[in-house]
Amino acid sequence: MFIGRKKELKILEDLYSSPKFEMLILHGRRRMGKTSLLNEFYKKHLKSCIFFSADKQNEASNVFRFIKEIEKIDGFLSLPSYIRNINNWYDIFEFLNSKIDYSKNKFIVIIDEFTYLLKEDKAFTSKLQLIIDRLLINKNILLILCGSEISTIQKIINSPTEPLYGRKTYDLKLEPFKYFEIKDFFPNYSPLELIETYMVLGGTPLYLNNFDRNKGVKENIVSTLLNSNSILFDDVNNLLNMELRESSIYDSILEAISYKKVSLNEIASKIKEPTNTINKYISVLISLDIIKKVTPMFLKENNRKSMYYLKDNYFAFYYRFIRNNKNILLNFIDGETFYNEYLNKQDLSDYYGKRFEEIAKTYLINLSNNNKIYPPLISLASWWGVDKINKINKEIDLVGYNKESLFLGECKYKNSYFSLEDLNKLLSNNHLFDDVVSFKKIQYYLFSKSKFSNDVKSLSDENKNFHLIKIEDLFKD
Repeated sequence: MFIGRKKELKILEDLYSSPKFEMLILHGRRRMGKTSLLNEFYKKHLKSCIFFSADKQNEASNVFRFIKEIEKIDGFLSLPSYIRNINNWYDIFEFLNSKIDYSKNKFIVIIDEFTYLLKEDKAFTSKLQLIIDRLLINKNILLILCGSEISTIQKIINSPTEPLYGRKTYDLKLEPFKYFEIKDFFPNYSPLELIETYMVLGGTPLYLNNFDRNKGVKENIVSTLLNSNSILFDDVNNLLNMELRESSIYDSILEAISYKKVSLNEIASKIKEPTNTINKYISVLISLDIIKKVTPMFLKENNRKSMYYLKDNYFAFYYRFIRNNKNILLNFIDGETFYNEYLNKQDLSDYYGKRFEEIAKTYLINLSNNNKIYPPLISLASWWGVDKINKINKEIDLVGYNKESLFLGECKYKNSYFSLEDLNKLLSNNHLFDDVVSFKKIQYYLFSKSKFSNDVKSLSDENKNFHLIKIEDLFKD
């Protein structure tokens, strides 16, 4: 079932409507639904589109399979016999170019997993450059190259020494769904169920489709994530092996990061490797959107206080609860028992609390992007450091600013009320940024899983700078 991706489909349709040559690079990590998106687009343009999925065979074999796709198109059903003897890309595109009536509609050529072609033929991008420059550049054609190997694709399209440099007209990275975009997967879920599902799975379409919309969150966790027969039980390991060489090193780095922020030195210490060695591995994990580098607000990105955490919720859940308990789940107890005995309320609450902060950030960014915070936010992050006046370490969930205001936020994912004590804790941080920059006012955003106490609501009624956000509010805007 295809869900969402309206923005991405519009981009594809806009490129299709363009009267000139267009070349789209569609990329993103595996499991993001790139092929499903292209299939949805393909279904609307069957009469003028070749959808070809490359494999790891040689050029002649791939060209032969490409010809098979040509034969599926109306107007190409009776091809001359000599076409079966064509065994190289230039000749088949030259033939195709001679047969297409560009005056009717734009013609589309989709090559899925195109990096496979490069693996078997190092000269493939040079050959494609020649095809584009000699045959396609002045034609009404949309060429879509799709792939999952992010580092290879980035090199191909961004390096001035690469043959395809400067040929793309659009670069589309397929991202995970945002938390507010998963409602269509689970139309019967409450806002709380949607939030907890997102905090467990993230926005990866394959994982969302593996949760049964007719089951509750706990039931789905037990039957998929904690079930050794399910794809979700160990897909982290599968992805690391498919995407990366030296997957064991990446696994050790991710295990070291676990579900909380850690510094580069802490990672190096845990896996017994020098920091300069693991830096390159961390860069790859960042490019895959698995981890993220974070720096306290108002400090430069490369500050020594910078830390790393697991950005992807599915990876975070896996390393927090599953990785080190695989043997138990495989050999000793079932998922239901494991959930009740190992995923106790405190562990899950701690886990959800960390992920809830990221949802709150997304909410504020979304408000800003839709002009419901104006002037728009300039930056938004967390903050941790020393309160120089009180001589204690502090951490603030959300700190941001625009041209007028400082924004301070507190996130409470607990069953009890957001209390006046919780609010006073946030208010005690007002002085921390006095020496950084001056603001006309401070805006306070309070996020709570449960209700707010009456005294907190009274303060909010009296002061427009206090914003109380409940779980259901996260989906209203």
